[in-house]
Amino acid sequence: MSKKKMSFEEALARIDEVIEALESKGVSLENSISLYEEAVSLIKDCHSIISKAEGRVKKIVDKQTKEIGELDV
Repeated sequence: MSKKKMSFEEALARIDEVIEALESKGVSLENSISLYEEAVSLIKDCHSIISKAEGRVKKIVDKQTKEIGELDV
């Protein structure tokens, strides 16, 4: 089964769904473990997306700071 890469927002929404499922009654132990594994994977994906976004923002800020510094000369 191929895993479709979710957007950050889609992953957060799915994490919420998993949490609701884990908090509900009637979920088997095996299903709970599977849901937990899915949530951990989604959290890792979200962390990666956030790290990439932070890197992009840092590059933009650094570039703008450098350009502003060159104007002061």
